[in-house]
Amino acid sequence: MCKTTIHSNRLGLYLPLILGVLYMSGCAINLPTPRHPQASLIKPSRLLAANFTKEDQHSFPVNVPNSVSSAAVEKQATEQALVEPLQTRSELEQWSLEHNSEIQRLGLVFEAATAKTRYVDSLPDPKIGANFFGRPIETATGSQRGSISLSQMIPWVETLDAKQQVATLQALAAKADYRSARLQILSQVRVGWFRLYLIEQQFVVTKNNQQTLQSLIDVANSLIAADRGSSRDVLLGTLELTKLEERLTRLKQQRTSQIASLNRLMNRSLDAKIVSPEKITLSIPGQSQADLVKIALQSQPEIQAARLRSQAKKWGVTVAQLSRRPDVTVMASYFVTDDNRAPNPSLKVGEDPWFFGLQVSIPIWDKKYNALEAEAKHVYDASTLSIETLTDRTATMIVQLLAEIGRADETAILYKDTIIPQAQQTLATDQSAYAKGEVEFDRLIRDFRSLLTLQLGYHQAITDRAIAVAELQRVVGESTPLLD
Repeated sequence: MCKTTIHSNRLGLYLPLILGVLYMSGCAINLPTPRHPQASLIKPSRLLAANFTKEDQHSFPVNVPNSVSSAAVEKQATEQALVEPLQTRSELEQWSLEHNSEIQRLGLVFEAATAKTRYVDSLPDPKIGANFFGRPIETATGSQRGSISLSQMIPWVETLDAKQQVATLQALAAKADYRSARLQILSQVRVGWFRLYLIEQQFVVTKNNQQTLQSLIDVANSLIAADRGSSRDVLLGTLELTKLEERLTRLKQQRTSQIASLNRLMNRSLDAKIVSPEKITLSIPGQSQADLVKIALQSQPEIQAARLRSQAKKWGVTVAQLSRRPDVTVMASYFVTDDNRAPNPSLKVGEDPWFFGLQVSIPIWDKKYNALEAEAKHVYDASTLSIETLTDRTATMIVQLLAEIGRADETAILYKDTIIPQAQQTLATDQSAYAKGEVEFDRLIRDFRSLLTLQLGYHQAITDRAIAVAELQRVVGESTPLLD
């Protein structure tokens, strides 16, 4: 009797062989390829927050029953924080670290790069195929109805190792980008907070000077009542008072805009409430310029990311060089054959033939591989130059920021201890002289404008110093807290 399908006993004989080949070819070689020394630092971004300093940690206390789930607690805390105004800089910083969309995006980029390290050194998937002959191939042992084939490409272990090194270094660079984004957002929040302080202090100073100017106008009115003054003085003072009103209106608009900018960084509603700061407390860095540069070169995430990517580019050169090696593919085929031939003692009629084979690619296109290697080397050389550029820029910024901190600090002290008291004394003296008719009202207005400018300049110097310190902290790195 002729067979047109595989007998069950024959299928039972070859099925374990087929499944065994499938299993072995589908399993990656996974030899213990060396990992980058810092590979153990790769972990999901949601766990990174535990590694940051206490300055970045702040909790929003919420009293809820124990039966409420953690998700409900988090949602309630979020809603409560959206309703209640943020009052301190640490609250703004913590909220931005938890909700800023750029930080979240880079956290996902890091997790994607981490996931890549778990598969990049695996074997490619095996391929299985089946052929069914519309017209059977007639052989002396029977008609071949079809075939089943299986193949597996076996890459070089050195190539897998090099790709693994590249992926690991890129994941570590993504982690450095994540930390750099945290520093950048923290710096922007602090700078925004300090500018909000400046607007608030300018508003207070302007309000106080409104009262001072009103007292000068009252003196002018009293002199007019005593036939010793001029209505021009009152008009001049009223005009100056109108300018202060315009300044207050402009400051209110700036405050609204600054609060909206801070809320955008924290991914909150733009009109969410933020309490304006009344004072700035900070410490001037005690390290020398050389020490700060040394710290920055070791801990600055941007520099770390550039170095890691440069190392990855160097391994990319190795990958390009190894691409010249031929690819090896192992194959196995099984042919389904009918026993539709007459019995023959010298032939095994109906036996299903099979074979194992080997294929090797022939990398003969030297021009292509030379170009691949040249490209990788140029990319690596460019990355090394970028490190030098970034290092020089960082050192230059530290020098400039230290100079700005020193200038702003000296200016603030000079304003507070010398210039403003002298301006106040001058105004008081001229005010007394005006009441006696010894000076003109124009001189009082000049004194008033000078005092107002100096008072605004004092708070500007304090803000400039705080902003420079915040920028210096970002440039140096998160491991050196300069703000309290």
